[in-house]
Amino acid sequence: MINKKKKNWIVYLLCLVLILIMGGNIIANASNVLIEADKQDYDSKKKLMTFEGNVKVDYENITVKSPKAFIKTSKDGKPEQATFMPNATATKDKGRLTSQVQAEVIKLSLLEKRIKAIGNSKSVVFENKKPLVSINAKEQIFDTKTNMIIASESVKIDYSDIKTESEYAQVTIDKEGNPKQVELKGNAKLLQDKNVINAKSFIYNVQSESLIAQGEVYTQRTLEDGTKVSVWANTQDYNKLSNTLMASGKVKINYRDYTATGPKAMFLPEKGESTPNKIVFIGRARINESDRMVEADKIEITIEPKSFKAEGNVKTKIKSIKGLNEALGKDSGKPKD
Repeated sequence: MINKKKKNWIVYLLCLVLILIMGGNIIANASNVLIEADKQDYDSKKKLMTFEGNVKVDYENITVKSPKAFIKTSKDGKPEQATFMPNATATKDKGRLTSQVQAEVIKLSLLEKRIKAIGNSKSVVFENKKPLVSINAKEQIFDTKTNMIIASESVKIDYSDIKTESEYAQVTIDKEGNPKQVELKGNAKLLQDKNVINAKSFIYNVQSESLIAQGEVYTQRTLEDGTKVSVWANTQDYNKLSNTLMASGKVKINYRDYTATGPKAMFLPEKGESTPNKIVFIGRARINESDRMVEADKIEITIEPKSFKAEGNVKTKIKSIKGLNEALGKDSGKPKD
């Protein structure tokens, strides 16, 4: 579950987009940029400027560094694309926040209006010189045409106590520069504190503060007393505003000695509380506890204090005397001498 009290980590990814937006200006406004290098060449036939040795590009509060850089120009002499390699770094310093992109190759394209970081790419936002959020991936693209940040292959996102892993990540930005949606695909995993969610894909909507996990979803939540609650389902939909979780499609829940299954289940907080304390199965469900099994149209499990109740066409199967005693609320221990 996502911690309600934590800042929205996605907002800080926007700082990385500034490198892209200003990156175009680095080349477009060449009169306002300072380029340093040990060696500079220009090939008029290829329309190519080459900079070698300790290349450093400064524009306002942006710095790009690399051993080598190439700037391709059009027929009319206007720059089209800049390539920095190998092991290039682009940094934007804005006082309290600093954004940085590192990669084996960094490409700035004016025509496509995007920056591409290729090979062991790492994007980091620092707050007062301390890492705030980072994205590691084989490749990252910052696209102002589509207002997207796209990371692919072995993607890892780190923010405070939230960590994610996936093969693909996409952050969509609106026209005002606010984050709209984050998607994770391909063996996706989200970890926070002692809670873990695994799924084929995640979709996080920033405005509604809802997280949808789809495809063989497995969640393991650790309660304050250390007890674990495990949830399997085809889909799990978590809404941060109401602090509720809806699981649907072959739902299975393990909690202490309870194993419950059904088509749909909801995790709900008690009235006036923020932490979910009830699990309500909707549709024909079954719960197993020790030596007894109960089926009903509705099963409600209370986490604390631990209990459950079944309603609607209830059927109970007792496997042993111990199970019968549990069903009757009696002590199932051995008789005293």
